[in-house]
Amino acid sequence: MKKIILSLVALVVLSCVSTYGQDKDTTKSGIILDGLLKMTDTVARQKKIEQLFKTGNEVDGEALVRFYNVKENRAMSDSAFRSTARRFPLGDYGFQSASMEVMAENDPAKQREKYLAMRKRFAHAANNRMGSGFVELSIAMKRIADKDLKGAFIYIDSIRTPSLLASAARGVYALDPAKAEEMLREIKSSSNNSGTGERNNGIDATYAHILISNGKIEEAAPLIKKVYAESTGMRRSDEIIGDYTTILRAENDYTGIITALEAAILEGKGTPDMRAQLAVAYQKMGKDTNSSFKTLNEALSRRIRQEVAPSMINNPTPFFTVRDINGKTVSLSDFKGKIVVLDFWATWCVPCKASFPAMQQVVNRYKNDGKVAFLFIHTWEHSAKEPLKDASQYLKSKNYTFDLYMDYYDSKTKTNPAVSAFKIEGIPTKYVIDRNGRIRFLIEGFNGGDEASAEEVSAMIELAKGDS
Repeated sequence: MKKIILSLVALVVLSCVSTYGQDKDTTKSGIILDGLLKMTDTVARQKKIEQLFKTGNEVDGEALVRFYNVKENRAMSDSAFRSTARRFPLGDYGFQSASMEVMAENDPAKQREKYLAMRKRFAHAANNRMGSGFVELSIAMKRIADKDLKGAFIYIDSIRTPSLLASAARGVYALDPAKAEEMLREIKSSSNNSGTGERNNGIDATYAHILISNGKIEEAAPLIKKVYAESTGMRRSDEIIGDYTTILRAENDYTGIITALEAAILEGKGTPDMRAQLAVAYQKMGKDTNSSFKTLNEALSRRIRQEVAPSMINNPTPFFTVRDINGKTVSLSDFKGKIVVLDFWATWCVPCKASFPAMQQVVNRYKNDGKVAFLFIHTWEHSAKEPLKDASQYLKSKNYTFDLYMDYYDSKTKTNPAVSAFKIEGIPTKYVIDRNGRIRFLIEGFNGGDEASAEEVSAMIELAKGDS
């Protein structure tokens, strides 16, 4: 039986970035933000900001929050958020602020009181989002984590969105597998009758997963086969692939397992578990495991190298300095003649940390290559007291063998100098620098897939070696 992991409701963020990106933002707040960033007269800009703080509307407040995010001024960003939420209590920021207060409450009775007050407060708001179910789902998950199923259903019963109800069912499974299955059966029936077809694939996937977890393989088979056939790319998750191959294994269809898992690996979704399953399937079909994996790995490397090559650039590297864990100041010149990989990260950045298993694979691959250096640069620290201790302890706790460097906040310039030198707007951001000190590759964010990510960085290193 598979274990269903209970988790709090969260948005999957691919990069810890400011909301101001490379593409032109044509939203109202984006236009205001663009205007503020383009103002060269700092005195005039400050007057404009003060005016927006005092008399601006909610869109102006959003622009101010985004402006200070771009400027890496978290204190002012928080101030702009609170100010906007206070001035427009029934607006978007007012809703977010109220939601955070409700979800932060740990006492069930007090949380219920705050929740009901919030429902009443936003009942007639122009942008009432209480009916969406996100707040209710978050509280329900919290009750489930406390093993309070009865308390969870007080909130689950208020959720009307089928996809969120399906998420709730995943949580319920941890305490009552039969009830979770019953919920999914009802959700599937109601969503089929309500015309929400675009949501059905996700609901079918969840229902099939619950059925498989409850040992009902035959009932799950047509559902998961439909989901697998209709899902592609990122929508074909590890869970869907795993459930699909579980069905094929029950049917002794090892040819199908090989086809599915080789396709997943070539798409960059490979995991150790997939490779272990594939090894068994190769053996079952009388294939030589070593040669089969060798052929597969070579195909994966070729594909990624072909995809990566066109993104090669040839830009100068800005001058920067960072400090090693002993406090010594170092710069790029200390690594002259080497391929240098810079990885800007922070302990609070979820996608930064999500990218580290892949980066550990790359570090392991080049650990005996004295011509390749890795600098994991901790920046934009939220802990003003001991950022070095925070970063070091995190890496140690995960057994990462990274060379840590610190880009400390400069109170005089109000910046983290190294990240500012590169004009980075979000992390994780990685650079591959050739032996001549030229930037050859830039990687922004993290799209998931440890195998593919490790191959991608490795391909960049090899291309940088050959072109310098």
